[in-house]
Amino acid sequence: MTEINIFAVKLLLIIGGAILIIDGVASLIKFRDQSTFPQLVRIERTLFALLVVVVGFLL
Repeated sequence: MTEINIFAVKLLLIIGGAILIIDGVASLIKFRDQSTFPQLVRIERTLFALLVVVVGFLL
């Protein structure tokens, strides 16, 4: 039972992180010409999504 729950959490982290990475990269491409601060926020969001995916793989 516990192994199934861990697998479900792992799968949700990987899928959710992948969706966040796609969203982050799309927003970086779409809003390329804006000021530096929003650009850094988008980069930070993309890096957080990458961290979520890595945690999902390591879990």
